[in-house]
Amino acid sequence: GTVEIQAEMEDMAGNISRKVQNWEADFTGPVVTADWKGTQNQGYFLGNGSLILHVKERNFSPNDCQVGWKAYPDSFQKGVSWTKTGSDEYVAEIPFSYDGTYEVEISGTDIVGNALTVEHQGIIGRFLWKVDGTKPEIIVEGVEDGEIYNDTLQLKIRLSDNNLEQKQEQVNLV
Repeated sequence: GTVEIQAEMEDMAGNISRKVQNWEADFTGPVVTADWKGTQNQGYFLGNGSLILHVKERNFSPNDCQVGWKAYPDSFQKGVSWTKTGSDEYVAEIPFSYDGTYEVEISGTDIVGNALTVEHQGIIGRFLWKVDGTKPEIIVEGVEDGEIYNDTLQLKIRLSDNNLEQKQEQVNLV
């Protein structure tokens, strides 16, 4: 908070001096919170979306905040652009648009050196999420669609997807 000191002094000759001085005490670091924009299903994002970062801090400077992000399997890193949206509020958006695992790491301080913290579902300093906009692939071998058979068949059914749990695989023949 803001601290003000007011001092007044008079010497023996009657000369009077007055001094008012203000300064700010800040012992709290910036807090980054996050929102997601996009369609989510059990922790997976279905295609395009964004991670929106928010900071509300009087002494925040985007220059003192490092945001690195990667997308796997095609690894790359970028910074973010912070936009001032209010007197003490900043927003940055990290888009995601293709399948893979995304990771964002955030660190930094405010202008007086107080450490930044990240608050989102108990995660501190790092976000990790997956994007899957690709439908699973089902391949049936040993029969042709629309054909008629009168013999024993040996079928092979393959299920393929980057985010498929084997215990959830199920094939029903009707």
